[in-house]
Amino acid sequence: MIDNLISKTLAWEDEKKTCFLYDDVHFVELLDDYKLTKPTEVKMIFTMGLPFISQHGGQILFQPNDGNLYFMMRDGGGSSDSYNFS
Repeated sequence: MIDNLISKTLAWEDEKKTCFLYDDVHFVELLDDYKLTKPTEVKMIFTMGLPFISQHGGQILFQPNDGNLYFMMRDGGGSSDSYNFS
C-alpha cells in the first residue's frame, strides 16, 4: 500500500514538475521513513486480568527525556477501589 502511494505521488510530481510537500517535508521521504519504522511483528509483553468489567483503560509509553517505559492503568472497578489497585 505504501509503495503504491509512493508510486502515485512520484507520478503526480513528475506530471506537475514539483515536489509534494507535507509540513514542508517531501511526502515521499515521510512515506519511506514510515516503511522503515512500521513494525513487522507485534509481541505481547504484558497482560493483566482485572476482576471487574468496567473502567478499563491505560497507556504505555516511553518518556523521551529519560527513556523509561511508563505503564498507567485504571483500577477496573466501580466507585471504589476494592482491591487497592490504584
